[in-house]
Amino acid sequence: EQLRASILQPAHKVGLELQPGLADSMLAEVDKEPGALPLLEDALDVLWQHRDGRMLTLAAYGTLGGVVGALQKRAEGILTGLRKEDLSIARQLLVNLVAVADDTALDTRLRVSLADLRQVFAAEEAGFERVLKVLVEARLLVQDGDEEAPKVEVAHEALIRKWPRLRA
Repeated sequence: EQLRASILQPAHKVGLELQPGLADSMLAEVDKEPGALPLLEDALDVLWQHRDGRMLTLAAYGTLGGVVGALQKRAEGILTGLRKEDLSIARQLLVNLVAVADDTALDTRLRVSLADLRQVFAAEEAGFERVLKVLVEARLLVQDGDEEAPKVEVAHEALIRKWPRLRA
């Protein structure tokens, strides 16, 4: 019920309507996902960009590939836009932020100190900083605000478990 309210209340507050069944579809998709609220927020932002007047529609939701599909498309778009040399840094950075398990369904994100990541990328410092900034601004990675020992992690478990490029 809280997740439903997190979809409906902000939309209604800004004068948007949801087509009947849209909230149910979104909730069904994120039902078992860790971090469902940030996933929903991400999808609602993309749906807002593809709205029909003041209506968020099931058609737009379907075109975007649902909650996870919208996130995957955005992630692909970000990586596709990187320079060739930055793409390899992004790949290595993302891999360093995933804990791989024997059962891939149990793969999860790691919170890694920014200092440790900087050591890994010491030879490519400028590229690392550039890629980190892009991925954080795109909300694919999260960097906490701890000034003494900042940490970085993948923003959504769904990226780890369902994004084919990161799975590979």
